[in-house]
Amino acid sequence: MTNRSVGKHHGDLRCALLAAGRALVDADAPVTLREVARRAGVSPGAPYHHFRSHEHLRAALAQEGFEALAAALRGVTAPEPGARLAEMAATYVRFGVAHGPMYRLLFDPTLADAAEHPALDASARAAFGILVTAVATVAACPPEAAAGRAVRAWALGHGAVLLLLDGHVARLGVSPEGVAEQVGADVARIAREA
Repeated sequence: MTNRSVGKHHGDLRCALLAAGRALVDADAPVTLREVARRAGVSPGAPYHHFRSHEHLRAALAQEGFEALAAALRGVTAPEPGARLAEMAATYVRFGVAHGPMYRLLFDPTLADAAEHPALDASARAAFGILVTAVATVAACPPEAAAGRAVRAWALGHGAVLLLLDGHVARLGVSPEGVAEQVGADVARIAREA
Protein backbone atom coordinates (compact mmCIF):
# COMPACT_ATOMS: atom_id res chain seq x y z
CA MET A 1 0.00 0.00 0.00
CA THR A 2 1.48 3.33 -1.04
CA ASN A 3 0.96 6.62 0.68
CA ARG A 4 -0.04 9.12 -2.00
CA SER A 5 1.53 12.01 -0.09
CA VAL A 6 4.97 10.39 -0.36
CA GLY A 7 4.64 10.31 -4.13
CA LYS A 8 3.86 14.00 -4.35
CA HIS A 9 7.39 14.85 -3.14
CA HIS A 10 9.03 12.32 -5.45
CA GLY A 11 12.71 13.33 -5.63
CA ASP A 12 12.21 16.25 -3.27
CA LEU A 13 11.30 14.21 -0.20
CA ARG A 14 14.64 14.87 1.50
CA CYS A 15 14.33 18.61 0.78
CA ALA A 16 10.76 18.62 2.12
CA LEU A 17 11.87 16.82 5.28
CA LEU A 18 14.75 19.23 5.82
CA ALA A 19 12.45 22.22 5.27
CA ALA A 20 10.07 20.84 7.87
CA GLY A 21 13.02 20.25 10.20
CA ARG A 22 14.29 23.81 9.71
CA ALA A 23 10.83 25.12 10.62
CA LEU A 24 10.94 23.11 13.84
CA VAL A 25 14.44 24.35 14.66
CA ASP A 26 13.44 27.96 13.95
CA ALA A 27 10.45 27.53 16.27
CA ASP A 28 12.79 26.06 18.91
CA ALA A 29 10.62 22.93 18.90
CA PRO A 30 11.81 19.33 19.26
CA VAL A 31 12.95 17.85 15.95
CA THR A 32 11.50 14.36 15.62
CA LEU A 33 11.11 12.21 12.55
CA ARG A 34 7.41 11.80 13.26
CA GLU A 35 6.79 15.56 13.46
CA VAL A 36 8.92 16.24 10.39
CA ALA A 37 6.92 13.62 8.47
CA ARG A 38 3.65 15.15 9.63
CA ARG A 39 4.71 18.64 8.57
CA ALA A 40 5.97 17.37 5.22
CA GLY A 41 2.70 15.53 4.66
CA VAL A 42 4.24 12.07 4.37
CA SER A 43 3.87 8.79 6.24
CA PRO A 44 5.71 8.42 9.55
CA GLY A 45 8.06 5.89 7.97
CA ALA A 46 9.03 8.08 4.99
CA PRO A 47 11.86 9.98 6.74
CA TYR A 48 13.69 6.71 7.34
CA HIS A 49 14.41 6.55 3.60
CA HIS A 50 16.80 9.50 4.13
CA PHE A 51 17.66 9.57 7.85
CA ARG A 52 18.47 6.61 10.12
CA SER A 53 17.31 8.49 13.21
CA HIS A 54 16.24 11.88 14.45
CA GLU A 55 19.90 12.46 15.38
CA HIS A 56 20.90 12.02 11.73
CA LEU A 57 18.16 14.43 10.67
CA ARG A 58 19.40 16.96 13.23
CA ALA A 59 22.97 16.47 11.97
CA ALA A 60 21.82 17.20 8.41
CA LEU A 61 20.10 20.36 9.65
CA ALA A 62 23.24 21.40 11.54
CA GLN A 63 25.27 20.78 8.38
CA GLU A 64 22.98 23.20 6.53
CA GLY A 65 23.43 25.66 9.39
CA PHE A 66 27.22 25.55 9.13
CA GLU A 67 26.95 25.99 5.37
CA ALA A 68 24.77 29.07 5.90
CA LEU A 69 27.26 30.43 8.44
CA ALA A 70 30.13 29.82 6.01
CA ALA A 71 28.22 31.62 3.25
CA ALA A 72 27.65 34.60 5.57
CA LEU A 73 31.36 34.72 6.43
CA ARG A 74 32.35 34.44 2.76
CA GLY A 75 29.97 37.31 2.01
CA VAL A 76 32.16 39.77 3.93
CA THR A 77 33.95 41.91 1.37
CA ALA A 78 35.96 44.53 3.26
CA PRO A 79 39.11 45.06 1.17
CA GLU A 80 41.68 45.36 3.99
CA PRO A 81 42.41 42.02 5.76
CA GLY A 82 42.08 43.37 9.31
CA ALA A 83 38.78 45.10 8.54
CA ARG A 84 37.55 41.96 6.76
CA LEU A 85 38.40 39.77 9.78
CA ALA A 86 36.70 42.25 12.14
CA GLU A 87 33.58 42.24 9.98
CA MET A 88 33.66 38.43 9.78
CA ALA A 89 33.72 38.20 13.57
CA ALA A 90 30.86 40.69 13.85
CA THR A 91 28.97 38.74 11.17
CA TYR A 92 29.49 35.55 13.18
CA VAL A 93 27.92 37.16 16.25
CA ARG A 94 25.03 38.61 14.22
CA PHE A 95 24.40 35.23 12.59
CA GLY A 96 24.33 33.43 15.94
CA VAL A 97 21.93 35.93 17.46
CA ALA A 98 19.65 36.03 14.40
CA HIS A 99 19.50 32.21 14.23
CA GLY A 100 19.60 31.31 17.92
CA PRO A 101 17.95 27.88 17.86
CA MET A 102 19.98 26.85 14.79
CA TYR A 103 23.15 28.21 16.39
CA ARG A 104 22.57 26.05 19.46
CA LEU A 105 22.02 23.03 17.20
CA LEU A 106 25.37 23.66 15.49
CA PHE A 107 27.15 23.10 18.78
CA ASP A 108 24.93 20.38 20.24
CA PRO A 109 27.38 17.94 21.88
CA THR A 110 25.22 14.95 20.89
CA LEU A 111 26.21 15.68 17.27
CA ALA A 112 29.95 16.02 17.90
CA ASP A 113 30.96 12.51 16.79
CA ALA A 114 32.81 13.15 13.51
CA ALA A 115 32.80 9.46 12.57
CA GLU A 116 29.02 9.26 12.99
CA HIS A 117 28.34 12.56 11.18
CA PRO A 118 31.17 13.10 8.66
CA ALA A 119 29.27 15.57 6.46
CA LEU A 120 28.46 17.72 9.48
CA ASP A 121 32.09 17.55 10.60
CA ALA A 122 33.25 18.61 7.13
CA SER A 123 30.90 21.60 7.03
CA ALA A 124 31.94 22.68 10.54
CA ARG A 125 35.62 22.42 9.58
CA ALA A 126 34.99 24.39 6.39
CA ALA A 127 33.34 27.22 8.34
CA PHE A 128 36.19 27.26 10.88
CA GLY A 129 38.68 27.17 7.98
CA ILE A 130 37.35 30.51 6.74
CA LEU A 131 38.21 32.05 10.11
CA VAL A 132 41.65 30.38 10.21
CA THR A 133 42.48 31.71 6.74
CA ALA A 134 41.37 35.22 7.65
CA VAL A 135 43.39 35.16 10.89
CA ALA A 136 46.44 33.80 9.02
CA THR A 137 46.18 36.60 6.46
CA VAL A 138 46.09 39.27 9.16
CA ALA A 139 48.85 37.56 11.17
CA ALA A 140 50.95 37.03 8.02
CA CYS A 141 51.61 33.41 8.95
CA PRO A 142 50.67 29.98 7.62
CA PRO A 143 47.21 28.66 8.59
CA GLU A 144 48.73 26.00 10.88
CA ALA A 145 50.42 28.74 12.91
CA ALA A 146 47.20 30.79 13.05
CA ALA A 147 44.99 27.97 14.38
CA GLY A 148 45.54 28.84 18.06
CA ARG A 149 44.66 32.49 17.49
CA ALA A 150 41.66 31.44 15.44
CA VAL A 151 40.41 29.27 18.31
CA ARG A 152 40.76 32.25 20.70
CA ALA A 153 38.84 34.41 18.24
CA TRP A 154 36.17 31.75 17.83
CA ALA A 155 35.83 31.35 21.60
CA LEU A 156 35.32 35.09 21.96
CA GLY A 157 32.60 35.14 19.30
CA HIS A 158 30.96 31.95 20.58
CA GLY A 159 30.86 33.22 24.14
CA ALA A 160 29.40 36.53 23.04
CA VAL A 161 26.64 34.79 21.07
CA LEU A 162 25.68 32.60 24.03
CA LEU A 163 25.66 35.55 26.44
CA LEU A 164 23.43 37.45 24.03
CA LEU A 165 21.10 34.50 23.40
CA ASP A 166 20.74 33.79 27.11
CA GLY A 167 19.82 37.41 27.85
CA HIS A 168 22.82 38.20 30.05
CA VAL A 169 24.01 41.12 27.94
CA ALA A 170 20.54 42.69 27.71
CA ARG A 171 20.52 43.06 31.52
CA LEU A 172 23.60 45.24 31.20
CA GLY A 173 21.97 47.53 28.66
CA VAL A 174 24.56 46.76 25.96
CA SER A 175 23.21 46.42 22.43
CA PRO A 176 23.78 43.23 20.43
CA GLU A 177 25.24 45.31 17.60
CA GLY A 178 27.67 46.96 20.02
CA VAL A 179 28.77 43.51 21.19
CA ALA A 180 29.19 42.32 17.58
CA GLU A 181 31.34 45.33 16.69
CA GLN A 182 33.48 45.00 19.83
CA VAL A 183 34.02 41.28 19.19
CA GLY A 184 35.10 42.18 15.66
CA ALA A 185 37.66 44.71 16.92
CA ASP A 186 38.95 42.27 19.55
CA VAL A 187 39.27 39.41 17.06
CA ALA A 188 41.29 41.61 14.70
CA ARG A 189 43.54 42.53 17.64
CA ILE A 190 43.99 38.85 18.60
CA ALA A 191 45.06 38.04 15.06
CA ARG A 192 47.71 40.76 15.10
CA GLU A 193 49.27 39.63 18.39
CA ALA A 194 52.68 38.06 18.11
